[in-house]
Amino acid sequence: GADLVKVFPGGQFGPAYFKDVLAPMPHLKLTPTGGVDLTTAAEWIRAGAVTLGVGSALVTKKALAERNFAEIERLAREFVRIVAEARAARK
Repeated sequence: GADLVKVFPGGQFGPAYFKDVLAPMPHLKLTPTGGVDLTTAAEWIRAGAVTLGVGSALVTKKALAERNFAEIERLAREFVRIVAEARAARK
């Protein structure tokens, strides 16, 4: 079996889909990609996502074009904080 199941595009399904799938199969390890950003990250974790696939919400075109690595780091730290808080609240 698979160690982790990537669900793409996550935004088309939404966190509620994870809750529905995990209700009868809580052993699954799901990770959404697509549609994951700072405003939805906590909701995905609360719905049962074990990881998050984040792309353009982390490495924005603007930050990349400007080589603004401090902004990318700031966004990464914010994702880590949000995920940690959501995981702690889930326990």
